Amino acid sequence: MESVASNQAKNEKRNGQRFRGRKQKHAEKRTRDSNKRTPNYDEIIKENVNFESYYKAQQIMKTEEEWQQFMEILRKPLPSDFRISSNCTGQTEKMRDLIQNLTSSVVANSNEEGEEPAKDIFVSPIPWYPDNLAWTINLSKSEIRRTPSLKKLHQFLISETSTGDISRQEAVSMIPPLLLDIKPGQSVLDMCAAPGSKTAQIIEMLHRSSNNDFIVNEDGTTLQDKQLINGLVVANDVDNKRCYMLIHQSNRLHSPCVVIINHDAANLPKFYRSGKDNKKSFLKFDRILADVPCTGDGTVRKNYDVWTKWNAANSNNFHSIQLKIARRGVELLAKDGIMAYSTCSLNPAENEAVIASLLNSAQGDLELIDAAKQIPQLKCRPGLETWTVMSRDNTIYSSYDEVGPNLQSQIKESLFPPKNAAELNLKFCIRVLPHYQNTGGFFIAILRKKTDKMPWESMRNDNAENIETKKVDEPKRIEKKRKGFMGHREDPYFFLKEDDSDWPILKSFYDFPDSFSVTQLAHRCSAGKRRNIYFLTELATDFMANNPHVKVITGGSRIFNRVDVQNVKCPFRITQEGIPTLFPYFVTKLSEFLPTLNNEDNPRFNIIDIDREHFVKLLKKEDLKMEEFDDEVRLRIANLSHGSCILYLQLSRPSPNESSKYILPIGAWKGKNSIRAYVARNERAHILRLCDEEMEPTVQEDKGPDESIEQQESEESEETMQQNKKTKLEQSIED
Repeated sequence: MESVASNQAKNEKRNGQRFRGRKQKHAEKRTRDSNKRTPNYDEIIKENVNFESYYKAQQIMKTEEEWQQFMEILRKPLPSDFRISSNCTGQTEKMRDLIQNLTSSVVANSNEEGEEPAKDIFVSPIPWYPDNLAWTINLSKSEIRRTPSLKKLHQFLISETSTGDISRQEAVSMIPPLLLDIKPGQSVLDMCAAPGSKTAQIIEMLHRSSNNDFIVNEDGTTLQDKQLINGLVVANDVDNKRCYMLIHQSNRLHSPCVVIINHDAANLPKFYRSGKDNKKSFLKFDRILADVPCTGDGTVRKNYDVWTKWNAANSNNFHSIQLKIARRGVELLAKDGIMAYSTCSLNPAENEAVIASLLNSAQGDLELIDAAKQIPQLKCRPGLETWTVMSRDNTIYSSYDEVGPNLQSQIKESLFPPKNAAELNLKFCIRVLPHYQNTGGFFIAILRKKTDKMPWESMRNDNAENIETKKVDEPKRIEKKRKGFMGHREDPYFFLKEDDSDWPILKSFYDFPDSFSVTQLAHRCSAGKRRNIYFLTELATDFMANNPHVKVITGGSRIFNRVDVQNVKCPFRITQEGIPTLFPYFVTKLSEFLPTLNNEDNPRFNIIDIDREHFVKLLKKEDLKMEEFDDEVRLRIANLSHGSCILYLQLSRPSPNESSKYILPIGAWKGKNSIRAYVARNERAHILRLCDEEMEPTVQEDKGPDESIEQQESEESEETMQQNKKTKLEQSIED
């Protein structure tokens, strides 16, 4: 017994020591992490002998004077740039005016006492970006935070970025989507999409010319000839965690055309679409963006690692994966489609070498488009036709024959300039150099596909036009279990049908036109009541239906949310993010959704306009009791059906279009004795700015939609009960 007790004591002591050891290790690690500090850009020694030797050998800079200008600008922090969303014409114009007013006050107040940094402040439109929708501030992010005169502009940018009406995006990163020339209704693939700033641009371009302009003509009629939003953006990233950054970007823009997937870009699966005679055909994309992983030495002005870790071998290693991604991209491109290949690297090993190899493999089925002609105000250097290949220690190799066997796995033959480089029109590529317009470094090549399939594609697998449905599904693969976190397991999408139990309720209450298809509605609830209903465009719906083998993270836009309130005809309310999608179905016949006197007998969805005073008051307070409305407005509000509704305000467009107006709609809920605006706080702040108002500061946190509605209903029910008790008491007294 003593030996057993002794051994038990020893084990407990040993376990305690082990446990205390782990605790101590964790504590030491936390201390080390807390002591770590990212060096300030000014503290970094901005020199790298290998970097300078390599780029001097490439002869990108033609003179010693230009080389000095190049190195001087690299040692300065990168300016801060941002872009105005172009989703809604009226709102875009107003946002541009607000920014112009804010920047004017910045320039006027930039000489205040104690101003930091001690240099002139310039806030101006980027000259080559259309319609003055992109702006630059000649200060870094840290400098902006330290500058008192920029405080108001800084807070404005943070607030508007959260709603998607502003995107903080580096100027050169805006170039590839512009060069893709995206048209409404097209299918677009973003192969390496995270973090999503370029994806956001693509989404905005697809939304352009759709009905969410909400413009009202001089005669008071809305535009009748606008098409409903359609198109498809497939945003892919290999990193599961980074896919959730894409969700954040797409959610800000409230777009039903987005599908986010999680695959290796170099090995993207085949995609399918609906074909003829109930068969499926291969889906090829009209536009593809291949913003491939790279060394990022064009970001040296904001990424200090480039100065400390750069060497030529990194670019040589990236070359192969970049070429694989580019090849897969052109395979998925439709005939006459356009693909943008881009990197934030200046290295020809990652740029011209990849494009030259791709063009030679295509045997004339691909051609380069002169990208510089499309943005004439952008200062850039044409692509190189010859370049120098080096190893990690900057040893120069004139040809692949000079590469020893031990380096052939790193230095591929495709890294070297081909003999026919002059025939490939590599000069049509563009290299943006930082010292030209005070930007980062960037490379872009625009390719057009001239045939249906590439020469290297298998005739047996890729030449079929239509495929039987039963042959589409890929065989199940038996994979070994891999240890560690492999990403979230997402709930599937279930699409509604005509016989769905929720559809008659939705259709009856909202009175959807025939053009609204129930098959574009989906939910992600396998059992029980559906909390949210999503809407996807026709092309996005088709993509989801025909590609069950694809790992989908999310898709579409949430347009309805279920509320647990009794005695309402329709338990689903329109979400604020759903308004850009749904309002186009109503905007051409707003008079048909006005409340009527018998609304209580036959509840139906209502849309009404209200004056600016009450619109602003509702947004600031979030909910208003009926007695807080003026008599005239109260009569109109009182006739609203109990449940979801839309309120809107008409605002004049900025000069020179002030003769016309645009509609500003918000989602609301009509209770028994009050009306509440269901708009997130940051969205309310944005809408109030469009009305030349500011959000009042508050210490209260926003409530969730369901909680707010239930609380509103319970408060009103309690108030009604108290009123009934009071009335009965008064009657009993009178009796």
